Amino acid sequence: MLRVFNDKTNKWEKINFSVSEKVRGGSDDSTISFILVQKSPTFPGCETGDKDCFSKMVQKHFSENFNNELPNTLGLETGKKRVFIAFDINKEGNLVNVKVRAPHKNIKEEVIRVMSTLPIMTPGEHNGKTIGVKYSIPVVIMVK
Repeated sequence: MLRVFNDKTNKWEKINFSVSEKVRGGSDDSTISFILVQKSPTFPGCETGDKDCFSKMVQKHFSENFNNELPNTLGLETGKKRVFIAFDINKEGNLVNVKVRAPHKNIKEEVIRVMSTLPIMTPGEHNGKTIGVKYSIPVVIMVK
């Protein structure tokens, strides 16, 4: 069972998969889930292929660059709000295909702005080949 973001329905879905379905797409544009990739993309400053460091650095980048005051100006109810972010790191190490589900369009735009400032990374590898990697992250923001 794998949880993926469906671009067509704009929702997270659970899917079953077999070994032959782990890598999707053709040889030129294939991508694989971050969970399944043998060597994850490398965030600058991390050890090569360190998945934990990659995740921590993406979260750190988000928390340091997201305008935390924005949600308070949008008329949303106070409390915790969940934001879901999905993106790919392509074969060149660039962030592409950013998808965001947020409680307000201005938050969505801010998340896209923040994520688009991620640095170029060393791309992931699977079975000895450079490959695009799909990554998703849930984030909780506070509305005061």
